[in-house]
Order: sequence, then C-alpha cells, then structure tokens
Amino acid sequence: MWACGVVMYVLLCGYVPFHHPDQNVLFNRIRHGKFIFHHEYWSHISNEAKTLIRQLLVVDPSARLTVDQALQHPWLQGA
Repeated sequence: MWACGVVMYVLLCGYVPFHHPDQNVLFNRIRHGKFIFHHEYWSHISNEAKTLIRQLLVVDPSARLTVDQALQHPWLQGA
C-alpha cells in the first residue's frame, strides 16, 4: 500500500514524494515518512486525495490503510 501511495503522489503532481540530492537525507526522509504537498503543484488537488495519500504513506504498516480500507476511501469512491 506504501507503493500505491507513492504512485498516486507521482501521478497527481509529477514528482516523487521523497527526494533529496544527499542519499542519506533521502533515506532518512523515507524511513520517517517526511514529505510535503508543495502548494505550487498541489493547490488544485482535493483534500480527499491528499488525505488518502497521507494515510497510505504511513511508515508503520499496522497503522497504514489496508487495500480494503483504501478502496472504501471517499476519494476512490467518487464521493
């Protein structure tokens, strides 16, 4: 589900959620789930889409949405 969150992020804005030229910093950001929605690219994206991505890019797998939970999310349901 983490990978689904990353793919959704990329498809909606055109760049990866975790990036930094220093590989150690990059890995630290990934391990801690540190990402942001840059206003320039995300201002036209719905809050529901952002919420789904936040719930998928949770580091702790037991706290991350499951497939069934994600499929029931209002953004995917079109609500």
